Amino acid sequence: MVAMAMALSLSLSRGTMALLHPSWAPASPSTPPLPLPLPLPLGLPTPLALIITPLSFRHGRGAKPKSSCPRPNPKTSASKSPSVKQPNEAKCTIANETSPDPFSVLALMLVAGACAAAFGCSSPQLGAAYAAEGVTEDSTTIFQRSCAGCHAGGGNILQPNATLFAKDLDRNGRANVDDVFQITYFGKGRMPGYGQKCTPRGQCTFGPRLSDSDIRALAEFVRLQADQGWAE
Repeated sequence: MVAMAMALSLSLSRGTMALLHPSWAPASPSTPPLPLPLPLPLGLPTPLALIITPLSFRHGRGAKPKSSCPRPNPKTSASKSPSVKQPNEAKCTIANETSPDPFSVLALMLVAGACAAAFGCSSPQLGAAYAAEGVTEDSTTIFQRSCAGCHAGGGNILQPNATLFAKDLDRNGRANVDDVFQITYFGKGRMPGYGQKCTPRGQCTFGPRLSDSDIRALAEFVRLQADQGWAE
């Protein structure tokens, strides 16, 4: 009786100490320590950090212990004697899954790349000449996105006699940069206008509009290419 009382008292004292300070609790061999999440690089924009943090959490506290122990078969385990141990039973261990999932790593890379492009992390500065004039993109890029569908290489797939070569521009009253700016802003015939205040609405593009600075840079690009014969 005395031995039982002493054992009970010792057990209660250990439990009380564990409640007062978690580090005093005895380590459980069946409960492996939880790994910390992967560290995130400093200086990330807030939206980028908010997106990457849940993915990084998958590698740390979100990862569940992966058991290498074979699952018992209920049909065969009942027929075997409990005193007989299987050969693999001694080698059975429980390990924490600390290696990163390749699909999660790929997702992290894709999200980081997309956010870098969206928030301007990879190219924080534009060209000095265009930035000073309020031009958001290079004129070649604007032409390829907004005009090349019909005017690739200076041609015109809708009206072959209204190309962007110098002879057609001069004949159609588009001899200088201001004339090219005007038709690009308001459009004419089958060509839609791209200006912010383009009217009437039916003559204007249904896609993104261009700023005045972008249209000016585009008009200068077209006139320069026309004078050079749209050489490659």
